[in-house]
Amino acid sequence: MREKKNLGDRGEQLAADFLKNKGYLILAQQYHCRFGEADLVASKDNQLVFVEVKTRRNNKFGLPETAVNSVKFNKLYKTALAYLADKALNTDNFRLDLIAIDYLADQPQIRHYENINIKN
Repeated sequence: MREKKNLGDRGEQLAADFLKNKGYLILAQQYHCRFGEADLVASKDNQLVFVEVKTRRNNKFGLPETAVNSVKFNKLYKTALAYLADKALNTDNFRLDLIAIDYLADQPQIRHYENINIKN
């Protein structure tokens, strides 16, 4: 279990560095509330971005993207609303993103999906 947590933490740091290189400001990592967790909270161009990061060492269970379903999406959405309420911020200007990382070789492959909306 600890190895999975370490992989997740490495993935979140890779994602944070990736976003920083794209001009994002990282506001929080592993933001927790009663609804769940946002792996990263970032901002760019006056928009808040709540990011789910999924990292996999192999594709035995599919690509990392496939781990984000409507239940996970709804938890992230509620977590974003809780963050906005907690910080007394505008609730109209945010989006949810997904960063998928394949850690299959020495050079991780990172895919960034902006403004996700997953429904069942």
